[in-house]
Amino acid sequence: MIADMVIENKSFDEKIRDAFADFEARPPAHVWYGISLGMPQPAPRRFAPLLYKVAAGLALLLVSSLSFWFLTFLPYGEVPGLASENILPDAGLVTDLTFTEGTVVTTPVVLSAETPVSAAPMADEVTIQAPVKFSSPNSLLASLPGKQPSLQKAATNYQQETFPQEQQSSLLALESKGIDFSFLTLGVHIAPQYSFRHLAKPSEIDNGGIPFENLESPLFSFNVGFSANARIRPWLSLQTGLNYSTMGQFVNDIVAFSHPFNLPLFELDRNTNFGHPQTIITSQGNIRLSEPSLFFADVESYRVITNKQYFADGDPKNLSMRDFGISQYFTFLEVPLVAHVRVLELQHAELHVKAGGSMNYLMGNEVFLGRKTMSKPIGETYGLRKFNFSALGGFVLNVPLNKSLNLTIEPTAQMFVMPMVRDQLMIGRALPFQYSVFTGITYGF
Repeated sequence: MIADMVIENKSFDEKIRDAFADFEARPPAHVWYGISLGMPQPAPRRFAPLLYKVAAGLALLLVSSLSFWFLTFLPYGEVPGLASENILPDAGLVTDLTFTEGTVVTTPVVLSAETPVSAAPMADEVTIQAPVKFSSPNSLLASLPGKQPSLQKAATNYQQETFPQEQQSSLLALESKGIDFSFLTLGVHIAPQYSFRHLAKPSEIDNGGIPFENLESPLFSFNVGFSANARIRPWLSLQTGLNYSTMGQFVNDIVAFSHPFNLPLFELDRNTNFGHPQTIITSQGNIRLSEPSLFFADVESYRVITNKQYFADGDPKNLSMRDFGISQYFTFLEVPLVAHVRVLELQHAELHVKAGGSMNYLMGNEVFLGRKTMSKPIGETYGLRKFNFSALGGFVLNVPLNKSLNLTIEPTAQMFVMPMVRDQLMIGRALPFQYSVFTGITYGF
């Protein structure tokens, strides 16, 4: 009998499971976030070991590049002056020259110790073909036997080195163009930025029923910093540095109200300076407010969640409209690692293509009323990642100002590879991006 009851109960469970297999609870966004706000927040993970690993990797890459260059390559620009060396016969050794047209003349020659010519091991005399001009209607080719010349560097085994006329002319052309072969350059820059975010899941179903695509706008921000560039090939260089970058977005259709006499409407927590009963949902995190004299309303959706209402005058209709919209700003400390590849060499400039990535550390975030980004903040965004990574690419125009100073103009596109919001609080998938024009001055060593 007991076995039959267990079987019947199991069959009933299976029927219930099959009947509700396609059921999925989709509570409204304000209900879901009201529940999430009441839940204890998990302790943030420690990212210090990850930061140490990334910093050690960047340092190892830079040190290995410097060591590889110093141990392997000569500094660019140190090219032997081949075209300026001439092999001329000693006037004191040219004696009793009698020739006719087409005659090969033989005479001893003494070579200077600085002449960059090396030869294979040979006997007491060596024959060198060199053009020699005499006072004759026709120039003759003389064969000059002489003693073994002094070589530029001594070694047990000698190798035959030839320098064709074409190589001499190409080296002269490089020197005449004055190409910058500086191995290390240091620079500073400033960049205006157009910053926004990309919604990987823009549908309202994936964003709690909120049409973020039409309710948020881009912002203009800036980037300042310094850079170090190491040239490891004439056409390839690596760049790193330290940047202070800002980015954000403007949240539309959020109306702010205040008391006619700007009286406080709510009582804040004295320890945290927060306690405002309202929360604003955005695609890049939730905003908690710290201004007790403001009350907010959403005129297009339900992004403003009010947990409790208590006003000084008892009715929010008696409040006056203060401003329209809010601005989210984020500040980052960036450590980029970018490769520059030269693709075009002009007469007075060089064009490079750059690509790489950067590690981004979130230093802070602020929320401002309207577009008044220089005023007092009214809140902050919570639930954000402290560390993130971004990919970047663009072009670099390098214009020499003098022998050491260069002007650089770098149109750049940058995009984060992970959302700013932690996975537990993420609605959809918003990836921040920005377009920048870096303008700076570099000094080459």
